[in-house]
Amino acid sequence: MTEHEAYIWIGIVGLMGATVISRTLLMLWPREFSLPFRLQRALRFAPMAAIAAIIVPSVLLEPGSSFIGLSHPKSIAVLASLIGWFLTRQMVVSMAGGVSFYLAAKFLI
Repeated sequence: MTEHEAYIWIGIVGLMGATVISRTLLMLWPREFSLPFRLQRALRFAPMAAIAAIIVPSVLLEPGSSFIGLSHPKSIAVLASLIGWFLTRQMVVSMAGGVSFYLAAKFLI
């Protein structure tokens, strides 16, 4: 095993341990607790924020291109996702619309 592979395994095992410990502590907590309403409301947007953090750089920082126009499948998918979000305010519609339009544009363009 090389040093690089060892670092990967240390990272995997470390993240696994952190996940197990944090979830176990929540299940074994002696009394029931609830999160404040504002925090619950904010956590609803966490999946979309994570997706945006991954997708936006890949769309804006396309290698070999200074501007990505509407002829690019990623741009069409982002536009469809934003329209789905603004019309319905539902993340599932936004994500499904973005993926659907990306696949359609990828095959058609």
